[in-house]
Amino acid sequence: MNQAFKAPTRYPGEGGVDSWVDDDGDRHLVGARRRRFHKSKIAIAILLVSSMAGFVYLFLIPSRVAQHTVTSGSVQIGIVGPGILDATNKVTITSRIPGFLNSLKVERNDVVTIGQTLAELDAKDIRSQLEGALADVDAAKNAVVEAVGNRDKAKAALEKASRDHVRRRALSSGVVSQAELETSEIAVRQATADYERSVAIGEKSRAQVRVAAAAANVMQHKLDEAQIRSPLNGVVVSRDRSVGDLLTVGVQLAQLVDPESIVISTRLDESVMAMIEPGQSAKVNFTSDPLQAIDAKVMRVGRSVDPETREFIVDLSPERLPRNWALGQRAHVSIQVPLPPDSIVLPLSLVSRRDGRPGVWRLLVGRAVWSSIETGAISGTYIQVLQGVKPGDVILDPKGRYTLEAVSAAE
Repeated sequence: MNQAFKAPTRYPGEGGVDSWVDDDGDRHLVGARRRRFHKSKIAIAILLVSSMAGFVYLFLIPSRVAQHTVTSGSVQIGIVGPGILDATNKVTITSRIPGFLNSLKVERNDVVTIGQTLAELDAKDIRSQLEGALADVDAAKNAVVEAVGNRDKAKAALEKASRDHVRRRALSSGVVSQAELETSEIAVRQATADYERSVAIGEKSRAQVRVAAAAANVMQHKLDEAQIRSPLNGVVVSRDRSVGDLLTVGVQLAQLVDPESIVISTRLDESVMAMIEPGQSAKVNFTSDPLQAIDAKVMRVGRSVDPETREFIVDLSPERLPRNWALGQRAHVSIQVPLPPDSIVLPLSLVSRRDGRPGVWRLLVGRAVWSSIETGAISGTYIQVLQGVKPGDVILDPKGRYTLEAVSAAE
């Protein structure tokens, strides 16, 4: 006997029939929930495929990267730093006496020689004082002449009194009395005192001559100082006063520089101090003409380090100067320094930083691996490597690198 057909029990759900139960009691998903289930499976499959493709692309397919093979040898690098044009022999011209500037005989950029008059002060009062001092010298000299005459007169009187006294003593006691003998003796003593006094007056007169001459010399020196002269052979680099200005002691009138003493001073980090020696070759490029390089040599190495910047000063002597130069002119200095025979130098473009430490990307079994390094001197576009790499290592371009990236050498 045939069983009667039994319709499945249906359960209404959101958006239509959601599920149904068959004769065995099993519930089957239908409608929107079934569609969402199928979509989830498809999304998971796509995610797995994408992850696999990304893994293959990132770690299995090698990227072509520029490389650099590390070598060692005797290389020469350039220690670079900022430079300033300076001079070791430069003089600030000032006046040693106060006065109004009467004339100024030089202008900026004029070449001067030792002893050349640069300026003159109004010295009428000094000249008058000098004439008075010279008159005092003449008066003192006349006093000396008078003192010499008085001395000679006193000397003659002394000689006469001495002869009279000797003659009276030679006579017998019956001819010359004791009183006359004592009188002649007193006359000798008086004549002696007058002579000694005239000698002292003469010495005093000569001393007054020296005092008057010294005063005249002071006035003459002041008069000479009214003419301000050049103390060296050089060039006038600045002129700070004009005719009619009142000059006081110590106020700058002009500044002179000896071109033969011009140096280029540069400041370098103390870490390279042991590498710098006098006589090393260098190149100087002035900011005013950066394309023109001037040869120079290291003249001296400073013996003090700035406590703030930890830099020391190196003076270089240029073989020539630019057509237009000025004190304080900026320059770029590169000192050629030979490194030890086993030194390793890398281009700066291959060095990057991670967590503040310098390092490079090495090629290791077809993979990019980060390695920290210890650096030394920096020379323009190159840097000395002390530790972290060895000859034969292959260094990769750091741009876009990541750990364990599959890489191959590019041309």
